[in-house]
Amino acid sequence: MSGKALYTCDVSFDVAKVMALLGALPNQMRLAARQAVRASARWANKEGARGLAKHLGLPLRVLKKGLRLKVKVTSKRGIASASLWYGLNAIPEKYLSKKPAADSFVVVKSNSHFFKRAGRARFPLIKQEKPIVSPAEAYLSKFESLVQTKFIELFFEAIDKATGKETGTSQSIAG
Repeated sequence: MSGKALYTCDVSFDVAKVMALLGALPNQMRLAARQAVRASARWANKEGARGLAKHLGLPLRVLKKGLRLKVKVTSKRGIASASLWYGLNAIPEKYLSKKPAADSFVVVKSNSHFFKRAGRARFPLIKQEKPIVSPAEAYLSKFESLVQTKFIELFFEAIDKATGKETGTSQSIAG
């Protein structure tokens, strides 16, 4: 795979302070953290692809042909974490335009991809692709703060559910 990016989201807060403010037990905190990590990973997987497609100006169906997403959620010793991996492959030009450029041509035997000659000789051929690594990394660095915000929101929802409080109560108490 060409461009690779691994984004892990680290959210830290004072657990003892949150437990004291909300009256939550340690088991409830662990359960809420685990649920919030899973839910925020699912949200980041979906919204990351949508936002990336919008940022790059590509249809989502085209972007998903080159985008490889992998979400890994782990839980060790009561601490849950998630890693969202984006494999930022270049997107073949055949998905972006119906006709090749003036100096390109189509090879039917190679699944109708667009190619361009490297020089005047018959070979080598260069597959026409649009790289997305640098603009995608710019977007994903901004996206990390959105994931952190969403995690905190989902964490407090899970705390409310675990402690039996009305939704939104914990977040208003903790600030």
